[in-house]
This record gives sequence, C-alpha cells and structure tokens, in this order.
Amino acid sequence: MMELDFTKSIAAPPPLVQPAPPAAPAAPPEPAGKLQIERGFNPGAKSVPAKPPAGRTESAPAPAPAAPASQGVSSVMMMEVQESPFEAAPVLEEAAILYANHQDEAAMGALEDAVKSGKLPSVAARQAALMLFDLYENLGQRDSFEDAALDFAVRFETSPPAFNDRSKLKDPSLMTGGGQYFAFTGHVDNNAGKQFELLKKAAEKDTVLRVEFGKIDTIAAEGAEMLLAFLKGFGKSGHDLIFSNADHLMKLLGGMTETGRNSDPEIFWLLLLEIYQLQYMQNAFEETALNYCITYEVSPPSWVEPKKAPANTPAVIASALQIPQDAFYLKGEIEGGAEDLFKAAATYAADKSLVVIDVFDVKRLDFIAGGSFLNLVSSLRGMGKKVEIRNPSPLIGALLVTMGFTAQAGITRRNK
Repeated sequence: MMELDFTKSIAAPPPLVQPAPPAAPAAPPEPAGKLQIERGFNPGAKSVPAKPPAGRTESAPAPAPAAPASQGVSSVMMMEVQESPFEAAPVLEEAAILYANHQDEAAMGALEDAVKSGKLPSVAARQAALMLFDLYENLGQRDSFEDAALDFAVRFETSPPAFNDRSKLKDPSLMTGGGQYFAFTGHVDNNAGKQFELLKKAAEKDTVLRVEFGKIDTIAAEGAEMLLAFLKGFGKSGHDLIFSNADHLMKLLGGMTETGRNSDPEIFWLLLLEIYQLQYMQNAFEETALNYCITYEVSPPSWVEPKKAPANTPAVIASALQIPQDAFYLKGEIEGGAEDLFKAAATYAADKSLVVIDVFDVKRLDFIAGGSFLNLVSSLRGMGKKVEIRNPSPLIGALLVTMGFTAQAGITRRNK
C-alpha cells in the first residue's frame, strides 16, 4: 500500500482552525484564518488559492503541477494520486461538503450530473464515480450502484468495486466513533484479576472494544487463561473487537511456544492460536496448530472460516509482524465537536512519534467534527509528531483534502 506524504513541502503547520459549516449547499466553506486549501493528491504539489464560492468572479488560480507519469493511477475505490482532480472539478469538493452536512440527495445529484455529463477530465471523472459509489453504499442503494458500476467498467475499462452495504452503520453506540478502550499493563498473571474486571466493564459499555497489548511486560499461565476465557466469551457476543499492538503479545507468546518443548503450559499455545484466529491469520494459525500437535501429541485445533473479516483487517497477511496494529481506530458517524473522541486520540498519541489514525470505518465526518480533527492533527504536528491518516473512503478523503489535511498529515490509500 502506497503512502501519500504531503508534509515535506510544509515549513511549519498553519494555525489551528475551527471551520464553520457553509451557509448555502453550493458554496464551499472558507474557514476563518484559512487562506489556502491544499488541493489534490499530488505529493509535493504547491498550495493554490481556494476557489471562490458560486456567484463570485475572481481570477482562476494557476493549476497545480502535474505528477510524474511514472506515478500511475490507483485502483478503484482508492484515492487518485496521478494528478489533482479538484482544479478541473470543484464539484468534488462541493459533494464532499454537502454529504458531510447531511445533504445526501444534493451530494448525490451533483455527483450523478458530473459523471453523466462527460465533461470532466478522466481523473476527475473517475474520482467522481468513486465518490458516487461510496455514497450509494452509505445509503444502501444497490441498484443504483450496479447501474453505475456497469457504466464505470465500460468507460474506464477496469473492474468496478463490489457493493458493500454500509447503510446499517447507524448504531448509536458508534456515533462517537471510537468505542471503548482498555490497555493491559505490567504483568498479566494471577494478580491481574482487577485488570480483567475493568476489561469486562469496558466491554459492557459499547459494541466496539479496542484492547491495547503493547504495554504488557510479561504474561503468566494464569493470566493467559483469563485472557483466553475473555476472548472466547466476547467472541460469542457478536461485537467488534479491535487489537492494538497484538504483535507485541504474539511475540511474548512465541517465546513460550517452542516446538517440541512440552514443559511449557499448553495455555500459551491455545491463546496464541485464538489471537491468530481473531486476527484472521490463517497461515500462522495452521503452522502453529501443526507445531502444537507435534509438541503435545494431540489433535490440532481447526481453523474456523470467518463469515466476513472486519474492514480494518488486512486482506492478505504474510506474517504476524506485518499487521498494522498500532493505530487509533475511528468508526461510524462522527459529528459535532466529538471532544471525548479526539481527547482519547490525543491521549493515545502522547507517547508516539508516528501517530496512525485509521478511518476505514468512518461513514461520515461532519464539518464541525472535521475542524476538531484538523485541530488535533495540527496540534500533533506542532509537537513534532508525524501523522498518518489511513484508509479514508473516497468521500471522506475528498473532505480531508478540501479542509487542508494534506498540509498536516500523510494520507495512506485504502483498499476496497
């Protein structure tokens, strides 16, 4: 996955801003104190003046320099990186802002007109189509999606994305975006009962639970047994479980699961296998299951084929250490100031030089929450941290570009 880093040409982060929603649907907002919008997906491109709202007459800005031809064009449902589509198609910014402000029908109409007009340059037309696919998914409009997918395949001579119904992401518990967060610390042994009590209480408060393993020093057999029991019980609830720094725990367990050394408690093997299962790491699971069978002369546990891997899980995993665990995950519809959510993100980022924020499961980010998000990213940059925003959808990605995030953070493309 290619990382788009837009920070190299920025000498210093701009002042923190809190953009206000636009007064009229067709007029992109111009936050106070923000004189420029960093446009497009061309790494290193210079900022250009923001386009005036409809009705004004001002001289057109010079276009951003084109990216080298060797960069190529990204695959479907990824952010376009060959050149900026925004200069030739301000409708992309307009649609992103309309959708952020819950004007779904207006956003859809603008994108449908832009796609059907045939007047947009190829890159801008492709980006508009991807944003329209995104909107159809969010609204659950499968028929419209499939009609547009056929036109997309004919026009761009490439396979369209598959439909993924995101209309059901309306659970009120997801509206704050973050879910519950719990971090294990120190020694997880027979004295860790209090930690597990707090973990269970956190799990009862939300349908999304994020568990941090990176701060564990050691894990004993008793702690491994309690953790395995919790994971199996939580798995039956049907709720979302997200691991942070699971590779750290897997490394600890790997040191206590040597093939042929049957003096180690079996519980370490069973916990490691459970984590591999929950992380959708089938190759690692099957190899470890075979080694477990050899070591204890028992039948190996079987891999259980998941119904569907969660959106934040990599589709192909070669080894445990290649999993991008270290991220703050946002989810659902994030609206208003979302103070608690971004405060939690700031706490998460406190001891990190690289802060990764994953937005794959963000369905909508309204303009006010976007301003709070931008303030957080700007603040982290001001502390000397590098920020990466990972996996934005086409609609969310267009909003981030429109609001100027590319001057403050790298944006890593998403895989559909």
